[in-house]
Amino acid sequence: MTFDFFTKKDNNDDGVADNVQRGFWSTVIAIELMDITFSIDSVTAAFGVSNQIWVLFLGAVFGIIMMRGVAQLFVTLINKVPELETTAYVLIGIISAKMTLGVFGIEVNDMLFFGALIASFIGTFVIHFVNKKKVICMN
Repeated sequence: MTFDFFTKKDNNDDGVADNVQRGFWSTVIAIELMDITFSIDSVTAAFGVSNQIWVLFLGAVFGIIMMRGVAQLFVTLINKVPELETTAYVLIGIISAKMTLGVFGIEVNDMLFFGALIASFIGTFVIHFVNKKKVICMN
């Protein structure tokens, strides 16, 4: 998924044309399947962050709450800071790398891991403000 995002030539294809042709119930089913997938994904990501059960449990709970409760907030935030979409893929890549290294018995220091996550977010907002400044200067 992360690899596909960065290697595809056209990252703007969001499947809108496919969604227009769907009926109401097929859209409902697609959304529910996506909710289930993201819930499973949040559990998997929680395993990537820590091997402690309470972290796994909190990851699942927060994943469900986030999918159900604040999805619109994230859509609004991504509309205001579009670079967050790329950051999401970067974060998935970082978590995947940590999980893959864990499979081979290589433990990544928690401070390094969380530092990389925080640096990704800080970098996103720096890039956003630089891009915003470029747009203002061009006008």
